[in-house]
Amino acid sequence: MPESHPLPDYINVQIQRPACPRCHTHMMLARIMPVRIGFDLRIFECPNCDHAQEVMVATEALEQWFIPPAGMGV
Repeated sequence: MPESHPLPDYINVQIQRPACPRCHTHMMLARIMPVRIGFDLRIFECPNCDHAQEVMVATEALEQWFIPPAGMGV
């Protein structure tokens, strides 16, 4: 299993950790990889049985993409 690196203190990220489908232990976030604009691929690994699960999530970049600038009607 690759070595883990903690996030810096100034990053306040709350990540929902899924339960392992095999043993029901809370999985640990192993990697975050950008997939395309507005989406990241998160890879979770189970510390108990080494099962890995990939989850694609929308990022803040996607949310900002859809917010019109102030003063413009939609």
